Amino acid sequence: MDLLNTEVLVERLSVEDGRLVLPDGMGYRLLWLDPDDEPFPPQALRKIIALAKEGATVVLGRRRPQRAPGLKDYPACDEEVRRLAAELWSGPSDQPWRRTVGKGKVIGGTGIEQALKDEEILPDCAGPWDYTHRRSDALDVYFLAGTGSAECTFRVRGKEPELWDPTTGTVRDAVCYRSTEDGRTVLPLRLPYNASVFVVFRRPAHAKHVTGISGSEEGLQIEGRTDTGFRVRLWEHGRYVRRTPSGNLVTLDAATIPDAMPVAGPWTVRFAPGWGAPESVVFDELVAWDKHPNDAIKHFSGTAAYRNSFKLSAEQAKCLVRLQLGDVKYVARVRVNGKDLGVVWTSPWTADLTGSVKDGDNELEIDVTNLWVNRLIGDAGLPESQRLTKTNIYLQKGERTVKPYQGYSSKDPLVASGLLGPVRLEFGRQQDVKF
Repeated sequence: MDLLNTEVLVERLSVEDGRLVLPDGMGYRLLWLDPDDEPFPPQALRKIIALAKEGATVVLGRRRPQRAPGLKDYPACDEEVRRLAAELWSGPSDQPWRRTVGKGKVIGGTGIEQALKDEEILPDCAGPWDYTHRRSDALDVYFLAGTGSAECTFRVRGKEPELWDPTTGTVRDAVCYRSTEDGRTVLPLRLPYNASVFVVFRRPAHAKHVTGISGSEEGLQIEGRTDTGFRVRLWEHGRYVRRTPSGNLVTLDAATIPDAMPVAGPWTVRFAPGWGAPESVVFDELVAWDKHPNDAIKHFSGTAAYRNSFKLSAEQAKCLVRLQLGDVKYVARVRVNGKDLGVVWTSPWTADLTGSVKDGDNELEIDVTNLWVNRLIGDAGLPESQRLTKTNIYLQKGERTVKPYQGYSSKDPLVASGLLGPVRLEFGRQQDVKF
């Protein structure tokens, strides 16, 4: 559902084959009109009647407009609003009604949920998250954004869902999904904090897939299809039971995975020179920079390199290995044994170490970069000649007297910064599963 203002309604909305469409490609099955207030633009009512005559379906709420906003053409404008409203709201007010208007129809005396049901319009995407949907002749693309685990039901029949990850750029077949009796597709999804995913339907549904998997949600990661089945990564001990479309249950045991291993302190932290912080400090345990007792570290903005080491057994080193950073404020770059493993900038704050670690000692480096806010707050308490930043942002010593968007004061709260952790190594194994 989208909300339309008067400009879009009057100037951009049209009807094609019974659907309401916009020039940029958006399309709608019906128009719902339920004014919050008595004033309503007469040109909007004229356009709604015209859309109905051209083939649109219009659903009316119980409240009808009584007058026009403003005084243009007053009092004739109010009379026109009442006349147009009477033309639309022509049925009884105490019971459902519908009537044909030109090529279209007008429905009243009922709620939008019942109207959708009567028109056999199922939800486009039923689930807890925000979404948008684009469709072409052979392709449906949904973009979902949210947090947590849920089943989403898509109004798509007989197609295989694919998951396109905008963070990593990876594309894989969903493998685990099922169809409803009314022909829709149900897909279980798990999104990290503030994450998103593209769900793409472009190929016919594969006869061989699974309809559900029970077990730890975080312990099993589907990688995609193989020639004979599908590939998974197992990260936790346990038993996983998969269900086939025919109702058969097949068990997958994960009993030989090493336990996760914390990466504890001490950490050697080297701060970028020239920004007030000491060149090198040892953190016995991870602490946010803004909570550190050293004021120079509290107000540091820039990049600091965390260094540590860990020892792996031969069994651990031959496993799948991923580094879980816990929480980072705000961006990290990970290196293991001198190998750059790229930037980690969002939840779930993990880096894949598989193939980069070895039996025995391993060197870990994590560069963390924060925001400029803390340095600006620190500079606000210094004479201008001693400030480390050069900026046109207003900096004020003492309590703030300016509005938040105008600058910073030395009494403003600092923002969390640095590697917050807890940091740990997680081990897994890869397994191909036959259908």
